[in-house]
Amino acid sequence: DVWCLTVLTRYNLDKIEFILKKSKELQFKIFFHPVMIRSCSGYSKDLLPDKEKFQDVINKLIKEKKKNKLIGNSLSGLKFLRPWPELRPLKCWASVFRGWIDTNGDIYPCGNILEKIRPLNCLDVGFKKAFEKTHSPKCNGCFEYANIEFNLLFNFDLNTIFNTMRLTK
Repeated sequence: DVWCLTVLTRYNLDKIEFILKKSKELQFKIFFHPVMIRSCSGYSKDLLPDKEKFQDVINKLIKEKKKNKLIGNSLSGLKFLRPWPELRPLKCWASVFRGWIDTNGDIYPCGNILEKIRPLNCLDVGFKKAFEKTHSPKCNGCFEYANIEFNLLFNFDLNTIFNTMRLTK
């Protein structure tokens, strides 16, 4: 199985039809999320899409999802993306079920909050202790595909549960 993540930017919103067509033609699953601007990423703010155009694309993907099983985002996940760039609350399970280990051994609950917490280093204190002490600060949420679907899944959103089962069978 081939899965492709498409980061939606101002430069590809008008290419969604082409991307969906290629997905069908080559039979690969396609996932979508907006470009994430991070201080350490080197992304430029000029990649940010126009809000109305972005929301039009998400509305189109929501309609397409009902007939196109190659779109990997759950319907709930696509609906969560719709109000971008305004964040909606969603309980985050990052520090409970997973962690992000930096190249130096620092453990974070999520790669999106590197600047917001002081991590423990698993090379210094061991993985188990570092992970157990990892906690998420108050998170305003994010629009990353994997985080949205992960959190919807562990918040027992039935649509996301069934979508994940379909994707992983």
